[in-house]
Amino acid sequence: MRKPPKHIYGMTVTFHVATGIDRWSAVTWTDYPISGVNVQPSHDTARTKDNTEVSLKAIVFVDSAYSNPFLSLLALQNQSEANGHQMKVTWGGSDMTVASVEPIYDEFCRLDHFEVGCI
Repeated sequence: MRKPPKHIYGMTVTFHVATGIDRWSAVTWTDYPISGVNVQPSHDTARTKDNTEVSLKAIVFVDSAYSNPFLSLLALQNQSEANGHQMKVTWGGSDMTVASVEPIYDEFCRLDHFEVGCI
């Protein structure tokens, strides 16, 4: 599998992860800005963890070589869900909810990138 060219990974997004609940029962969020990503509009359908079919607005590609910092988005999604909320992403002034996080591996079984489906 050949890597896409670096110039298509020129965007910055911010992932918002639910990290807890404060004393007023409001959700607390931690922001994780990641640069060097690629956001593509999408009209695909995907299934969420509870087997609901949703229509995606966009797919965010977070690459192991080009994105900075390269975080475990699966761990962040699991942390957010453990606190009762889906992870969110902001790009270009638009807020979207993360429906799926899929790790994609290369031919040597190394993590190549994440594909994040957003609704």
